[in-house]
Amino acid sequence: MRRVLLILGIGAMVVVVALMLWMFAPRFRSVQASDCGTMAIVGRNSGLRLRYGVVCVATGDVLVPFRYDRVGLRGDVAVVQRNPFGFGIREGAIDVRTRAQIIPARFGLVMVGDYTAVVSERRRDGGLGYTGLVCIESGNELIPLRYCLLMHPVDGMAVLRRGDAWGIMDIENGDMVVPFGRFDWIGAIGNGMAIVNRDEVRLSHTRPPEVVGRHQSIIHIESGGEVIPFGQFEQIFRLEMGSGRVLVRYGGVAGIIDVKSGNEIVPLGRYCRFDTITMRHGTIVVQVDGEYGRHRGLVDLENGRELIAPGPFERIRYMGDNIAIVETDDYVGVIDIESGDEVVPFGRFHWIGDVQEGLVIVRDFDERTGVVDMGNMEEIISLGQYENITFFADGFVAVQRGNGTWTFLRIQNMQLQLPLQ
Repeated sequence: MRRVLLILGIGAMVVVVALMLWMFAPRFRSVQASDCGTMAIVGRNSGLRLRYGVVCVATGDVLVPFRYDRVGLRGDVAVVQRNPFGFGIREGAIDVRTRAQIIPARFGLVMVGDYTAVVSERRRDGGLGYTGLVCIESGNELIPLRYCLLMHPVDGMAVLRRGDAWGIMDIENGDMVVPFGRFDWIGAIGNGMAIVNRDEVRLSHTRPPEVVGRHQSIIHIESGGEVIPFGQFEQIFRLEMGSGRVLVRYGGVAGIIDVKSGNEIVPLGRYCRFDTITMRHGTIVVQVDGEYGRHRGLVDLENGRELIAPGPFERIRYMGDNIAIVETDDYVGVIDIESGDEVVPFGRFHWIGDVQEGLVIVRDFDERTGVVDMGNMEEIISLGQYENITFFADGFVAVQRGNGTWTFLRIQNMQLQLPLQ
């Protein structure tokens, strides 16, 4: 009996020691890339919880301390989240350059734009309350927290919703450029224009009002004049903020037009479907339904030119610099759009990830991950050397070891250097 108790005691001590080492070991357990490529969102052990901060990839300096439950980056602004004891999420914002607090961590939600942040209060029941607008640079309140919904300002104009009524405010002077209730829905598209809805409602003495039709238009915000009249198209979708290009549908077919000139970039009916989620670097994936199934291609949004003719592709990802990752039912490869040549041959790898500066992250059919030079197909980081790899700017990569921890490496002159200390 004593031997059994001794064995159990030793086992318990081993478990406790291992847990303490995991809890207090200063190791990166999670790494996320950001839109600012020289900074990384990093998770590190802190007691019994994983805490997040921001690290400079080049120097290893901690820019935002590891004390938050969640961190998001938008340029030089970090949105930080705390959830003490699991009750009531609180968010704020920090200037990464100065480490100064811009927005106190007292809001239920913070969404950062280029110069402003949309903030929402947190109700006692855990839901989001009223919404307002804050200036990122000064922290001053531009629009008070009194609206149900507020969209990021475009050209100094903010779309607001109060109850079921929509309007547009000039944030510089607080004037309502489009009064509440004139339209049933509003979405800004830039260049002083907005997409608006008017609902066709059927009234009844015995039933609540019923929406039986919805008509869309594009208007000039200040003058209220119609750029695209109501009823010309059944649906209008904004493609890129400020570009003036919109996706329109009528009679079951779709196309792309330039609102400013009125010209058709892609005529209605040329393609069956436009995949707006895949828009990258001024391109969009299109689809044609043929006799032998769906065929996908790639189109330039500027002029409607086909960069990749529709073919039996499952997925197309344009990476810029005339390089596209193309997947079929069975294979994946990288092609040069201008020449049509295979930069990374089809069938060589099971999966292909990001492309950066002539390098590409790949995974073979044995699920081993590495980095390959697309110029000569040499392995810069050998397949299977690390569990996972993420690209950053300036030749840096984050690599995950077999024990689940991460570190940063720098690739210079196509050679792997030692990890940063």
